Amino acid sequence: EMQGPEMASAFAEKFGAEIAAKPTMVTVRGWCRPTDGKIHTDSKDKVITVLLYLNEDWSDDGGRLRLLKGPESLDDYVAEVPPVAGTIVAFRCTPDAWHGHNSFSGQRRTIQLNWVSGQMYVRREKIRHSVSAFFKQFKRAKAA
Repeated sequence: EMQGPEMASAFAEKFGAEIAAKPTMVTVRGWCRPTDGKIHTDSKDKVITVLLYLNEDWSDDGGRLRLLKGPESLDDYVAEVPPVAGTIVAFRCTPDAWHGHNSFSGQRRTIQLNWVSGQMYVRREKIRHSVSAFFKQFKRAKAA
């Protein structure tokens, strides 16, 4: 249903974006590293990003998504979103849609939905994620 036409229609209307014919990509994350969350904008191939958080509660100062005024500081933000279960944050991916979060290490469960420019981007990202997951598994096995 997240990738269905009703969802696309709702976000298309909200953001004034033509996304009905755009492919979607779903990414599931369970863990956050201390290096995650650096200030960035999403890829130019992403049109809209939707984040659905799945964490029971969130008391840590790190890991709270901040929608930023610019790329200079995590402290110069418009909104801060704790990654608490059921919370959804969505934004149009533009060159000035800066976001990030303070460092956090541990479980941080998120489902990310993106409407993207084309199927080639989806294929490329699936390969990239597969390779990354393989090396993370290898690194964990070596550390054990």
